[in-house]
Amino acid sequence: MDIQKSFERLKVWRCQGKLDVVKKDFESKGEASAIASYFYQRKILRMIKVEYKDMTTILTKYLYFSSGKPSFIFRIDNTWTFAERMAA
Repeated sequence: MDIQKSFERLKVWRCQGKLDVVKKDFESKGEASAIASYFYQRKILRMIKVEYKDMTTILTKYLYFSSGKPSFIFRIDNTWTFAERMAA
């Protein structure tokens, strides 16, 4: 199946509430944390969304599955820092 069509189909299913979601929090001692959300349709894994956050980074990764195997990964990276003059 075409990746774009599969992506759009999963987006529609998520919006319509047709996917079951299981969430798992991963917290560490410190400022970093992560949440993994597993999206299923009739017990078939369709997508995993991982959100990672620390002091300067927010990373979101979507892993799409087809026939039980990863077929596409979409990743969004956001980082920031204080300007040198603004640092305490």
